[in-house]
Formats: sequence, C-alpha cells, structure tokens
Amino acid sequence: MSEFTVNDPAPRAGNWRFERLSRAVKDLSAARTHGAIIDITRRAAREIAGSLGVAIVLRDGDRCHYIAEDSEVPLWMGQRFPLESCVSGWAMLNRSQLVIPDIYVDDRVPHEAYRPTGVHSLIMTPVGEPEPFGALGAYWREVRTASADEISSMAALASCMATALQNIDLMGSLQAELDHRQLLVNELNHRVKNTMAIVQSLSAQTLRADRATADAREDFDGRLMALAGAHVLMTEAEWRSVDLRELVERTIRPFAQGAGAARFRVSGPATTMPPKSAVAFALAVHELCTNAAKYGALKAETGHVAVDWTLEASAEGPRLRLTWRESGGPEVAEPARRGFGSRLLERGLSAELKGQVRLSFPSQGLVCTIDAPAPVDDPEALFPLPN
Repeated sequence: MSEFTVNDPAPRAGNWRFERLSRAVKDLSAARTHGAIIDITRRAAREIAGSLGVAIVLRDGDRCHYIAEDSEVPLWMGQRFPLESCVSGWAMLNRSQLVIPDIYVDDRVPHEAYRPTGVHSLIMTPVGEPEPFGALGAYWREVRTASADEISSMAALASCMATALQNIDLMGSLQAELDHRQLLVNELNHRVKNTMAIVQSLSAQTLRADRATADAREDFDGRLMALAGAHVLMTEAEWRSVDLRELVERTIRPFAQGAGAARFRVSGPATTMPPKSAVAFALAVHELCTNAAKYGALKAETGHVAVDWTLEASAEGPRLRLTWRESGGPEVAEPARRGFGSRLLERGLSAELKGQVRLSFPSQGLVCTIDAPAPVDDPEALFPLPN
C-alpha cells in the first residue's frame, strides 16, 4: 500500500453512516422542490463520505453541468464539460459507479482539470435508471481505498436522489394534468351554459304563442340540428378553428339531399372560423336555407343558391367578403317586417363577426352579403342571440 494511502477512519459510535443515510432518505421523501432535493443530497453526501468535497452533476444534452457542490476547496460549480471528457460523463454513459483510489493513474480522469483542486481519489455514482441523467461525486485529498460502506452508501444516496427528483417531476405532471382537467371542466361548463342560453333564446323566438305548433316545432327542430351540427364539427376540430367550406357544406346538407345538391354552388379560398363565430355563422346559414326553402330559390325546382367568398386586403387588414345569392325561384319582395332569421343575420351575426351583414331583395332572389374582418380565434363566450 502506498505511503499516501489512508484507510477508512475508525467507525464512530453506532452505525453513524447508516443513520445519516436514513435521515437523508426521510428528508428527501418530504422534499417538494428540485432545489431542496439537491441541497439535502449535497449536505448528506459530504457527511456520509467524510470527503474533501462532493459535487452534483446533471446531464445537459451532450455535456455535464456541475450544478451544486459542498467542498473545502472550489471544484467546478456552474461549469459544463463534454460527456466524453469528464468522469461524471463516463459514469452516466456507462451506467456504472466509478471508484478510483488514485486519479493520476487512471486515464478516464482529465488530470489537468483536477490539479488545482488537490483531489487524489474519488467515487462517482450515476443518478437515474435505466438512463442516468446525472451523477453524484465524492472527492478526497489523499490517495485512498474507499470502504465498502462508503461505496454502497453513495450508491444508495444517489438512488434516493434520483427517485426524489423523478417523484417531483411526476407530481408536477400529475398536478399539470389535474389543472388541465379542471380547465376542461370549466370550459365545458362555460360551453354548456352558452349552449343552453342559445337553446333558450331559440325556444323563445321559435315557440311563440302566435305561431302554429307544427310549424314552430319544425323550425325549432331545424335550428337545434344546425346548432348540433356546428358543435359536432367543432368537437371534431377539438374546439379550434374550423374550415369555412366544411361549415357551410354541413349546414346546408339537410337542404341539399339527392338532386338538391346540384342546386347549391359553394366556392371560396381556404379559410377558417373560430368556434365562437362558427356557431353564429352556422345558425345564420341555416336561417337562409330555411327561408329559401319556404319562400325563395329552394321552393322552386329551378332555383339555385350560390355561396361565394373572397379574402381581400384593406387598410384595416384582410377582410372576408361572402355573398349568398338566390336565383330561379319565385319573385321576391322585401318583407313588411323583420323576423327572427333577419334579426339573427343583420344584428346577431354582424355583431359576432364585427362587420356588416346586409339583406337585399331584388326580384330575382334574396342576396345576403357579409363584409367583416378575416376571422381570428377569439376565446370569448359564444354570442348572445338577439331578443
């Protein structure tokens, strides 16, 4: 044995190393932050090893980051080294604990990095399984042979540190999942309330005392189907913006069955509409379809409906310009009073799109024009229907 070799110091009264490790395990199990875990491990490792210093290293991509130390002399706090050129990197890459009695006879150690520290021997233990994400190092000034207790205690402490860090990450993930679930519940409640408000308004406007029961029920059912269709489309899109063409085509589908499909022409560039606006738009298109079936182009076999839109530049930004144009149906005249469908279009939809919606009644067929800012996502509540 070299004259510089020092055996393990005489054991203290009782198994003090086991007691210190047990206390560290207890403290780690109660820790709730990464910083607390690092601090507990740093202090416990120094006491258990009885060493000149200890260092905690975390893997940062292809580098070793020395994030904490407890030492009589400065080691490498805050520094980063390539995995392949440091002992902690070797322990992580090889998933193996290193016990080196004399670093200057071991080619795995970058000798020049150690000379200013006075370190001559070390234990380097990987942290984390199966893929280590860090390392725990203990360093001694003298050339020495580490005892079995030191080696096993450092391995046990590194394992407990890894478990504690992983538990913190797991708890964070679980809390994030719980927060996300609560957010979804809150959002669902919000949407249900808005949907119920819309249904209530539809009911109040459709099932009036002055309307025949059969007609009112038919209109109410149709409006509910339009509302449901919009919700189905938005659910499929996970309540993100929906494709405008698909929204139009789904809404007109009940009126475009069989030969009726040839009576619609839908054209326009690809664009999307946020959920809040999509509900209003679907209900408005449904009202146009219902009106066309009762009084307009869809009442006659020769009637047609063209739905066209463009996206155009303006000084205020891009704008959506959409036209619903009927032709080939009965001669049209402007109604004496505005019904629910007209109010929904001219007031509700214009307010929702923050633009202008106009109805005109040339004799050849109804024309509805929309001029509004190009749709953008809007997290606000679904629009209120007009009274």
